[in-house]
Amino acid sequence: MSGWGQCWPSERESESETFVQTGFCEPGSSYQTESSWVCACNNAVSRAREAEHDRDPLLFQTEGTKLGVHRLRSTCALTGATDSFLKVWDVEGCNCLRTLKGHEGSITCVAVDWVACCAVSGASDGTLKMWDLDKNSCIASYTGHTAAVACVAVDWSEHRALSGSNDTTLRLWDLTSTKTVSRMCGHRQPVWCVSCDWKAEKAISGSGDRTLVLWDLRKAESLRVLEGHESGISCVAVAWDSWRALSGSGDKTLRLWWDLSSDACVETLRGHGSMVLSVSVDWCSHRGISGAGDGTIRLWDLDRGECTAVLGEQSLGAARCLFADWTAQRVCVGSSQGVWRLWDLEQAVCIKSLKGHDGAVRCVSMDCVSEHCVDP
Repeated sequence: MSGWGQCWPSERESESETFVQTGFCEPGSSYQTESSWVCACNNAVSRAREAEHDRDPLLFQTEGTKLGVHRLRSTCALTGATDSFLKVWDVEGCNCLRTLKGHEGSITCVAVDWVACCAVSGASDGTLKMWDLDKNSCIASYTGHTAAVACVAVDWSEHRALSGSNDTTLRLWDLTSTKTVSRMCGHRQPVWCVSCDWKAEKAISGSGDRTLVLWDLRKAESLRVLEGHESGISCVAVAWDSWRALSGSGDKTLRLWWDLSSDACVETLRGHGSMVLSVSVDWCSHRGISGAGDGTIRLWDLDRGECTAVLGEQSLGAARCLFADWTAQRVCVGSSQGVWRLWDLEQAVCIKSLKGHDGAVRCVSMDCVSEHCVDP
């Protein structure tokens, strides 16, 4: 475990940092009073609920630049980086549409409801924030973690979120009240990745302690611990309908777990020359994709346990994060050089390279609603 310690992989955050939340939202925003903030948060909640029933992108237009209209002619993406900024992008036009400011540290994770134009981000300042992407505003902040937030999953229909932190805990949040619903302890090292089955009230988390933990969200209790990796687990993709998972680790491998009800690892995938940092799976076709610190993105045939293609190289910087659009056969990859790239998986070529951040791109999400994308 040497070198992993109490921090995100390859990010040496100072342990002396004190994470203090000074207010609900970004200074100067229109939501600084508690009453107006509650109204704004409730509006965002209502919009996300409506979005579950009507996926019309024109439904949520606001004054100014309208992402709903923009989506009809181009795909949008959202990135977060160590420069503490979130950026909304026009992918086809290669333009940054807007920059969201509010976090006081590196942004490590993001979840987006593109139809409702809402996002939740987590950062090294120990907070999560909810954003109105159309109004370019922070509308809520969530405090409670005592160290960096490393991962988040959001249940937009019920307005809950589950976050994992370097403080070794997971917290379940009520996004409307901004309160912690429950706190889950069980990991001995930072929690770096999380995936949820919200309907079944189950979750799985990966940690620097080399384990995956399966959780019961109703009881806030651990159900099972999966062991096998020789270093911290930085990413995981889960097929909840069949209880399968693919995890990536600092030991340079991915492990395929074909039955989460047992602790049996079916296959170990090898090939990366450095820690595996990101992963996505198309479970229908049994294909996976992973990014690593060696700068490469590898495509995998999960049935055969073989690498079928290698994209990128070390000179492009560590592949910190990725978002795969399996239907369109393309993937967004964020790098340690402040650049994020769009790759064509069929041609195995980089088709776009977008620069705008002054630090490593740590998280990325792309709007693929209109393209019926299979989410990672």
